[in-house]
Amino acid sequence: MEKIVKQEVSQLINFSTQVSYEALPEKVTNQVRRVVLDTLGCMIAGTRTVAGQQMSQLAQSARQTDGTTVMGVEERINPTMTANVNGVLANVLDGDDGHRMAKGHPGGVILPAAFAAAEMVKANGKQFMEALVAGYEVGLRCGLAINSGETYYGSGNWVTFGAAAAVGHLMGLNAREMEQALGITEVQTPSCQLMGWIEDRRIPTVKEGMGWSAATGLNAAMMAKVGITGTLTLFRNKEDLAKVNTCGDHYEMENLYFKQYPSCRWTHSALDLLFDLMKNNKLGAGEIKGIHVDTFYYASLLDTIVPDCVEQAQYSIPFLLAVAALDGELTPTQMRAERFVDERVTALARKVTLSVDEEIQNKYPASTLARLTIETTAGQRFKAEADKLKGDWNYPLTDQEIKDKFRRFTNGILPLDTVEELIQTVWELDTMEKPWELLKVI
Repeated sequence: MEKIVKQEVSQLINFSTQVSYEALPEKVTNQVRRVVLDTLGCMIAGTRTVAGQQMSQLAQSARQTDGTTVMGVEERINPTMTANVNGVLANVLDGDDGHRMAKGHPGGVILPAAFAAAEMVKANGKQFMEALVAGYEVGLRCGLAINSGETYYGSGNWVTFGAAAAVGHLMGLNAREMEQALGITEVQTPSCQLMGWIEDRRIPTVKEGMGWSAATGLNAAMMAKVGITGTLTLFRNKEDLAKVNTCGDHYEMENLYFKQYPSCRWTHSALDLLFDLMKNNKLGAGEIKGIHVDTFYYASLLDTIVPDCVEQAQYSIPFLLAVAALDGELTPTQMRAERFVDERVTALARKVTLSVDEEIQNKYPASTLARLTIETTAGQRFKAEADKLKGDWNYPLTDQEIKDKFRRFTNGILPLDTVEELIQTVWELDTMEKPWELLKVI
């Protein structure tokens, strides 16, 4: 093996180039199946959104005879554009997986880049699974380092490193080339500072830059393969190096969270509490006089009453609580334009208030919790508080719940028998000869 310039990161680089399916614990390979199924469900649902359809239209400008597969597009597309479009599809409904302390979503970037690379090099299922582990372990550690300061960088900033590592593994980069790929990524990764658009209540279609991040990671590995160089300076201090040196000793992807709803994770605690209170007290939406949410500061900013697009709806606690209370569920079906201006939804959303609670604030970012109080038209008050959030690493979704979410996200898009076949295929991913064919379901 060629000598690595920065010996300090040798464990990270060696793991990303050498990770072997046969050496992975069963808990990790099962987590890979979960992230693949979960991301596929998000992508399939994403094809029915405005942004998903716009990106699919854009993909037509990059047709390439020997190109790669975009979900929902019949023609072959240039790999860079493929990663970009599939990245948008994976994240457009904000239902993709995440990591609390890295502060963001790895799957919506790593999988689109890895799918494109797997198709380019004709990798099999086991090789694809290896690459995803390399991508998650590198990407999450980069996220832990990048988001350890005061500036809050969105997922598209740090997950790009994971995309580059996954693609680099599939392309067979040696240690020197992998280091260069990560160095190139450091220079080219999207800046993606998150809080400006949240504080302004103007949620952009591109949100955290997931599509471009997937494309950038793919290109970084391709550039390193032909000899272009970069400089990796990310891991400077002892604390960050300590995170690097656990690579292969423990797996950060075991600490992922999985979402139940197509909305920002900061909204989920309030949604869980709403459903529980309404069910346990047999409340109907018409009986609600007011809803108050105590939460942490960032979540308190998600206070838009009438969203004007699906992206803004994902970041609106009043809208989400209102439509969930009326419908008794929150799935991609509720995230449609006609519901944003539904007078019943708007009337109930106006009854939702938000405030910051110091105790809940002190638990952030390790936890994103809330306290919910419902006041009824009969003068009753029902209150509930969460001490953990369903889907987090310490309160995980079961495999069955991951599969049920896939069914909800693909409902009305795919035939039921196709949905069940896909679930079974993903659970046998290690036997697949062409894993990218999972993208050809629609």
